[in-house]
Amino acid sequence: MEENHRKDIVLGIKVKKQLGFQTIEKLKEQKIFDDSFEIMKEDDFLWLPVKKKIEGATGKEFQRKNPFPNLRQEFGIRAFDIIGDIIIIFLPEDLLARELEIGKYLLKNYPNIKAVYRKIGLREKTLRTQNLKLIVGKGTEAIHYENGLRFKLDISRVFFSPRQASERMEIINHVEKDENVCVFFSGIGPIPIYISSFSEAKKILGIELNEEAHNYALENIKLNKCSNIELIQGDIREIVPNHQMKEQFDLVIMPLPKLSDNYLIYAKQMLKPNGKLIFFKIGDIDTIEKIKIELEKENFSIIETRKGINLSPTEWRYMLIAKKRE
Repeated sequence: MEENHRKDIVLGIKVKKQLGFQTIEKLKEQKIFDDSFEIMKEDDFLWLPVKKKIEGATGKEFQRKNPFPNLRQEFGIRAFDIIGDIIIIFLPEDLLARELEIGKYLLKNYPNIKAVYRKIGLREKTLRTQNLKLIVGKGTEAIHYENGLRFKLDISRVFFSPRQASERMEIINHVEKDENVCVFFSGIGPIPIYISSFSEAKKILGIELNEEAHNYALENIKLNKCSNIELIQGDIREIVPNHQMKEQFDLVIMPLPKLSDNYLIYAKQMLKPNGKLIFFKIGDIDTIEKIKIELEKENFSIIETRKGINLSPTEWRYMLIAKKRE
């Protein structure tokens, strides 16, 4: 599949993938990281785009991120998701009659896009599949490029959010050398693959209920040449009681906010004493304070709370980092 965005020769620096996150943070602090281009992966190294000449910078072909066409002026739409060569958009009720016009407008502005879909209703919770309606074009399978990584998926059968890319990079900052990491609800494998590609973790285990997502994850591991990931397909509630007798983990990640509360007991079973938990929750600040209290009751000490993606005027996606007490 062809890459979807234009490529340009711009300045970039080459760093070891394990140093990628901290280098990006330093470049951002210095205001020289060029966020209009994608990070490129090359074997065990990353190419990071920069805005001006610095030590080690050289010309490199980078993939430009797509500027959004002016949908806000045309239709009052602020944002949408691009997954590979597919666009997914949410339309308010007053724009439903213009969905075909909007779909054609997007295809015209994004000539490498093959299909435009509209979100309809809520996601199916258990297998996390999206309800979508085709507006224009055809095809549901795509290869999504993100920070030098590739993710193959079928948008009608699995869940994947490009909006969580910065969140995935943030997780890397909490993975230490030689740690064993377990990812609940691992989906098509983005978090395990990020950890394998950008950290020095020893082993990553992913557990996913959706069999089709699991199969795509197996394929994505090969696409990204990851050798330290193990994947298990099945229900966490059945897998963990059997698995935790074999090994425990330094870090457990629970990236599914709507189900994390119900699976906290299984995360505790998988964690070593003093092991870390990365726990996601959606809500306002009062909701998060209640979750902190619950975590404390479950023998966790809160290390850090980070506000992430803004979902509504009162709701945010929060990331909580906690440590299991001995």
